[in-house]
Amino acid sequence: MGLQLVLRQGAIAMAAMAWVGCAPQPHGPEISIAPDGQAIVNVTRVSFQAIVLSLGGQPSYHWDFGNGEKGSGKVVEHVYRMEGRLPVTLTVESSHGTETARARVEVRALSGYWHSQDQSGPIGGGFGFNLTQAAGTLSGRVTNFSSCPDPSTPGRIEGTVAHPRTIRWTLTCGTPSQWAGEAFPDLDAIVLRREGSSPTDPPRIYYRTGGAAPAPEPEQP
Repeated sequence: MGLQLVLRQGAIAMAAMAWVGCAPQPHGPEISIAPDGQAIVNVTRVSFQAIVLSLGGQPSYHWDFGNGEKGSGKVVEHVYRMEGRLPVTLTVESSHGTETARARVEVRALSGYWHSQDQSGPIGGGFGFNLTQAAGTLSGRVTNFSSCPDPSTPGRIEGTVAHPRTIRWTLTCGTPSQWAGEAFPDLDAIVLRREGSSPTDPPRIYYRTGGAAPAPEPEQP
């Protein structure tokens, strides 16, 4: 009987140790970012959420957005006013102590030179434009007027960009036409459809290019 009691006590002790080993342990906080860690300067409202698996008491959440601005709360939104690859720091205070989590957000403007793509390579075709973003306003100039049906037209782009990456503009290249679409998540491509076109018509895709943009051709008299 004594041997059986010892074995049972040992089994109970082992079971207790196994239960303790499988019990949920405190886990450090993590950061969830929406839409996807890429933001257009002065436009995208970036949403940050603290993900915490185990906390004690009433936790508090403090955010440093990496641009000198701060926030508080489990879920916060922020619009960046400067470009860059900016560090984000979350500090969580609870009865377990103080824990931190870090992430990065890449903030870019749509300003730059954009070019169409064709079958000959990644950068081809004859249509390119310089684009300037000022807050939520877009303006641009076509750099190759031979792409326009009427080379005497100004070749201007005027439009807007809105949260999160929605683009609408009017292109004056021959007859003015309205276009709508969005920037790709990496902000290196823009996809647009002409308003009023057939749903089966393929969209136009323009790619951001490196280096200096070509100067616009002189306007025709």
